[in-house]
Amino acid sequence: MNEGAASCVTDQDWTPALSTDAEVSARALGVRLSQELSSLEPVGAGNPRPLFVTRGLRVLSEPQIIKEQHLKLRVAGDDNRPFEAIWWRGVEEMEQPPAVNQRLDLAYELEANRWNGDIKLQLNVKDLKSGSTV
Repeated sequence: MNEGAASCVTDQDWTPALSTDAEVSARALGVRLSQELSSLEPVGAGNPRPLFVTRGLRVLSEPQIIKEQHLKLRVAGDDNRPFEAIWWRGVEEMEQPPAVNQRLDLAYELEANRWNGDIKLQLNVKDLKSGSTV
């Protein structure tokens, strides 16, 4: 049985993969997109939140570690518009937090937080891939 499996399974089969729904540019991220996504609700087991990827985001400031397990980031695209990103339990997933000015590809769910009449977008990170520094 092992010999049969060895002939069919490649190294790539052992590499974890995350399937995203769409690639979104940093310029396209905004309240309007969040409002359009709300028309897909309710979300749940049969209707999961869409998972997006945005490539080449730049880390704007030192990442914060919250409660020794969550990683909070401020990132921006080429237009320098900042976004808050949080990776719940992300500290245990990373060897070390990303550095300021480092480029990242983020896989995330988009969430709109409403507070005192303001709407603030938050990227709920599911995974990230580090790139080069600027």
